[in-house]
Amino acid sequence: EIRNMRNPINSTKKVMEMVCILKGQKVMKIRADSSDPGAGTMTPEQWATTQKMLGEVGFLLSLHRLDRDKISGDALKKITRLIADDDCEPSKVQRISKVVSNILQWVKALVKYSEVQQAMAPKRWAIADEEKQSEELTARLSDAQRERTLAA
Repeated sequence: EIRNMRNPINSTKKVMEMVCILKGQKVMKIRADSSDPGAGTMTPEQWATTQKMLGEVGFLLSLHRLDRDKISGDALKKITRLIADDDCEPSKVQRISKVVSNILQWVKALVKYSEVQQAMAPKRWAIADEEKQSEELTARLSDAQRERTLAA
């Protein structure tokens, strides 16, 4: 559906820009069209590159296999800015294309996952430190018990 669009509207372009960012591919830049300040345009080459990405065998599988734990903070900032744009409001995107809407929901879920992971990281580190300390204390206790048994 998206691949066959000749000149998609801004919402579609921005969602596909998010996908490009996530996949680490060259991002298509959207600029205002001089005749319509609310619209965005891209060169035919930029959209052709995006269409090529969409037409790749295994495109959806590549999205599914994306390592969500390795999304850079810079990429997340760019995507968060795009998500906040009025063009990417879910109800607006849903009216345009269900496919694009589903991709947007997936991108939002990845961003939320990354936010939760970032919030949980210090807690995981603290747990790992406590477990290490517990193992060390358990080993010291075992050594002390062994010495006591030998002394008795």
